[in-house]
Amino acid sequence: NDKYSGCENIFLDDYIKWLSPEMEVTEETPADTNTSTSSGTSTGESRKFTDEDYKEMGAVPPPKAEDYIKDGKFLEDEYRADHDKWYAEFQVIYDAYQKQKDQEFLDSTAEYTESVGGDNLTAEEFKQQIEEDREFSKKVAEIMQSYGQ
Repeated sequence: NDKYSGCENIFLDDYIKWLSPEMEVTEETPADTNTSTSSGTSTGESRKFTDEDYKEMGAVPPPKAEDYIKDGKFLEDEYRADHDKWYAEFQVIYDAYQKQKDQEFLDSTAEYTESVGGDNLTAEEFKQQIEEDREFSKKVAEIMQSYGQ
């Protein structure tokens, strides 16, 4: 989830490989003619989707290039048109799927936080808490400094 949410920690890829070797990320090439679509990240790395991934998302797999060979010729224009149409539809499905997964993650985090007695804060509340902590730290530092003189 961190990786697909845009986390740029330099150790994240190694951690993912260590945690689950089957989730190993691969480099995405710009001129990739592979019919498998991958989930890209800001680092240019991706994971190839399987038929099971498409099924879980409620999407059909992309058109296969081998289905566009007629009489020994590759029907590239037809393939590209169908692939582009499929890709536009897939993007809508994938975005909705990611939002659902993100919400599930946030919900489970909130449940866990409550179960251990923590407070669930909004982003604004979190920022305010950090600012209050900084102010408190400054006051403590001033008090400690005044006793040291």
